[in-house]
Amino acid sequence: MLVTQIPLVDIKNVVLVLLFITAILATIFYRKYKHNFLKYFLPLIWYNVANEFIAPLYSIHISYNNLILFNIYRIVEFTFYFLMYQNLVENKRNKKTIRIFMIIYYISVVVNCFLQDFRSDYFARSFFVGASLIIVSIIIYFSEI
Repeated sequence: MLVTQIPLVDIKNVVLVLLFITAILATIFYRKYKHNFLKYFLPLIWYNVANEFIAPLYSIHISYNNLILFNIYRIVEFTFYFLMYQNLVENKRNKKTIRIFMIIYYISVVVNCFLQDFRSDYFARSFFVGASLIIVSIIIYFSEI
């Protein structure tokens, strides 16, 4: 069977199971990383699990369009990654650069609110800005180690 022949719902269910297993394992091994910044990753993982399970219910009971949940999640997720890399880099100039990246990302979200409906449109522009700046932040981090 080709991957293209697997129903999308089956792929999504596998991803959800893997996400849930990841959250459980992250919880089990929390004591190993609770003394550094990664301790904040655990709530983000559980938030992702909750978001993925709540979104279909939201679609059924509140509004078919559940993109508001994913737009909010993206803001939280990118904020976490910016803060994590800002925490990981040691050079003060690099910390400031990553802080500026986070501000640029927030500005892109606000601008996107004027261009699209936050509740019903996926913020692809803001995602592109955030992902691009996270990639540069990762490069900054790797340039230090």
